[in-house]
Amino acid sequence: MIRRVACLLLCLTSGLVLIQCESRSTRPNILLILADDLGYNDLGLSNDKFVTPNLTALAASGIRFTRHYTDAVCSTTRAGLLTGVDPAHLGFRPLRQGLSSDVETMPKVLSRAGYSTYHIGKWHVGNATAGLSPTEAGFDDWYGYLTQWDLGGKKKWPTYLDPWLQSSDTKPSEVSGHLTDLVTDKTLEVIDELSAADEPWFINLWYYAPHGPLQPAPRFAEKYPDTGEGKYYATVEQLDQSIGRVVEHLRERGIADDTLIVFLSDNGGTNTYLDNNHPYVGRKGQFLEGGVRTPMIWRWPGQLEGGRLVDEVVSYLDLLPTLAAVSGAPPTENAIAGKNIWPAVQKGGPFPARTLFWESITGDSNAYSVLDRDGRFRLVSRDGVRRLFDVEARNTANRNVSEAHPDIMSRLQNKYEAWHASGHEVPVNLTRVNESGATLVEGHAVQRTPGYAGFTFAIGVTPVVRGKDGIRSAVVVDDSPYWRLALTARGALQLDMLGERLNGPVLIAAKCSAIVVTSYFARSRRHPQNETGQIDMYVDGLRVATLTAARPFQAPAQFDRLTRVGFDRQSAEPGGFEFTSPRFFNDYFSTSKVGKPKADDIELLSREVCSVPAAG
Repeated sequence: MIRRVACLLLCLTSGLVLIQCESRSTRPNILLILADDLGYNDLGLSNDKFVTPNLTALAASGIRFTRHYTDAVCSTTRAGLLTGVDPAHLGFRPLRQGLSSDVETMPKVLSRAGYSTYHIGKWHVGNATAGLSPTEAGFDDWYGYLTQWDLGGKKKWPTYLDPWLQSSDTKPSEVSGHLTDLVTDKTLEVIDELSAADEPWFINLWYYAPHGPLQPAPRFAEKYPDTGEGKYYATVEQLDQSIGRVVEHLRERGIADDTLIVFLSDNGGTNTYLDNNHPYVGRKGQFLEGGVRTPMIWRWPGQLEGGRLVDEVVSYLDLLPTLAAVSGAPPTENAIAGKNIWPAVQKGGPFPARTLFWESITGDSNAYSVLDRDGRFRLVSRDGVRRLFDVEARNTANRNVSEAHPDIMSRLQNKYEAWHASGHEVPVNLTRVNESGATLVEGHAVQRTPGYAGFTFAIGVTPVVRGKDGIRSAVVVDDSPYWRLALTARGALQLDMLGERLNGPVLIAAKCSAIVVTSYFARSRRHPQNETGQIDMYVDGLRVATLTAARPFQAPAQFDRLTRVGFDRQSAEPGGFEFTSPRFFNDYFSTSKVGKPKADDIELLSREVCSVPAAG
C-alpha cells in the first residue's frame, strides 16, 4: 500500500495541469497486537518449553525490547496505551468506568492523519458500558467485547468457547467457535476490507489469550498434558499460531513490507501454573519487575533492522507519540508522559531517559512504584511499607537495598509525591455565569462523576444573610441525576449521591466554609450484591457525615452532562451564597489511608479551598 502514490491534479488558471504527488513510504499500515497476561518468560525466544515459532520469526525480522514496561493490570495498561497518559492521571487506579470523550486517543490521532481505524477483540478500557465503547474512543468500527465478563452472555463469566461478541452496530450475541480463532478470522476479513481502500489503516488487535480460564482449542490441547501448565502452553501456542496466520495473510496480500507490526503484553504473567516472569520476581497486579516488564516486538521490513535487541527502558506510554510520528500525524495536545522513541528505534540512537511511575489506590489501600530515570533503582511501596530494588544488580535485583541507599529512597519518594499531586486533580473547564460565582463545569466527564472508584469535590462556601430572611436555601452543586449538594431552608448541608442522602451541619453566615465531598465505590459486574460504597462529607477539615454500605448502588451511565455550581437546571439565580472555584479530584481522600500521598490530605485541601477565588 505505501508504495502507491497519491496524486492530486490541480487545474491552474493558466490552463496548465500540475500533478502533485505525495509518497506514502513513511506512512505504513499499523497493526498493534496485544496479548493478555503473557509473561516475560512465556515465549520460545527465552523459554524452550513454549512453542512460539511465529513470534520468534517476528523478532528475527524486527526489534525485540527487553526492558519494556506496562502497568500491572489489564485496564490501566489499555488506558495508558491508547492515550500516552499515566493511567492514574485519568483516574485509573486501577479501575475507572472508561475514558471521557474529550480525551485524546491513538485512533483519534491516526484518523487525523488519514488512517482508517478498527478495534478487534477485548476492550476493557475500564469496566466500560456501551456508552464508553471503542466508538467513543475514536475507532471507526470495532468487533469484540467490552469486558471479559460479557463473553459468557447472561452467565457473566469469561469463556473462549462459543463467546458472546458484538460490533459497533450490533448487540452482543453468541457466536459458535473458539474466541482466539474468531478474533483472528475477523482480523483477516478486516485487513481485506481496509486494504481495498487507498488510505492506510490502523488495526488494534487485542487478544484475550493467554488470560484464564485456560480453554485451548482441542487441536492444541491434545499436544500437552491435561494440567494447568499444559493448558497454558497450549493457549500460548494457539495465540502464536493465530498471529502467524495474520502475518502470512499480510504477505499473501503483498502488504507485509508496508505494515508496521507492534506486539506486546499488557502486564506480567500470573505465575499460577509456572514461573511466567523468570528471572524477575513479581506477577500480575504487583509493581515488581515481574508484574510490569513484558515482551515487546516491532517489525517493519526495510525500515527496522532485523534481529536487533534493545536493552534500554521503553514504556507502553511511548506508543501513541511514536506511532503518531510514524504516521505523520500532528503532535497530540495531551499532556502525555510517553516519548517519541521512533528516531532511536529506527536509527539506533539514544532512547529518552525519564522516570516511570505506577499507582494503585483502592479505598484505604495505597500502592505505588517509581523507576528511576536511569532504569537502575525501583522504589516499591504498599500501605506505607517501602522497599528499594537495584534492578540492574545481578545478585541483588530481587533484594531490598533500601538501608544501603536511603538518599535514593528519599529522592524517589519525593518524585512520587510531586507526580501524584500533579495528576490527581481533574483539569475541568470552568465558565462563570454570575457575580456570586455560579459556574458551569465541563470536560473529563467520567472523572468528575462519582460512583466508580475514587472521586472528590471541594469548594469554599460563604452563606450570605439576606435581611430578616437570614440564610436562604440554595443549590451548591447540581449534577443530576447522580449527585446534588444543597443548603436547606435553615442553612444546613444536604448531600444526595447515587440514591443516598447525607445531612450536614448548618453553615455559619458570612464565613467561608471549606466543604469536601469524597467517595469510593467498588463495583462488580458479576456480583453486584458484593459492591461497596463509602461517602464522606467534611466541613473545615472535620468529617460531619459518612455512609458505608455493602449493596448495589446506582451506576452512572451518562457522561455528556454539565455540572452546575451555584444553580440547578431550573434557575441561574444567585443562591444566597458566594463560593470559590470548585475543584475535582480523581481519587478518594481518606484520613485512615496508610501511606497516603501528602496531597491527599483533607486538612490541607480544606485550608486551600477558601483561598482560591471564584472562576473568572
